[in-house]
Amino acid sequence: MAPQPSSSGEPTPEQKCAQLDLGISLSLALWPALTLAVQNNWGGPSSSDKRDWFAGAISEYVTSTPEADEEDVEAMLVQVMLDEFEVAVDDGSAGEVADAVIQ
Repeated sequence: MAPQPSSSGEPTPEQKCAQLDLGISLSLALWPALTLAVQNNWGGPSSSDKRDWFAGAISEYVTSTPEADEEDVEAMLVQVMLDEFEVAVDDGSAGEVADAVIQ
């Protein structure tokens, strides 16, 4: 059974976390650079699993680092794309994804 909103109508912390996770997953799924990397297995045969891990890592980072801002998330996106998928993202799209994550 899903947690119910509090009596004030505000989502519970669990619901907020689930919404954040969903937003991050959707932002990454809609990111053309990552989609292309996964479709072409640039991260190896486990590219899809890496994308899922990537979403979880970003979620964990922003929830455990409240002072994280768009630049921090963008740097993480760029670094993980390079380390895990061997893709140098230099088209500004990482900033757009980071902005979506932070909002």
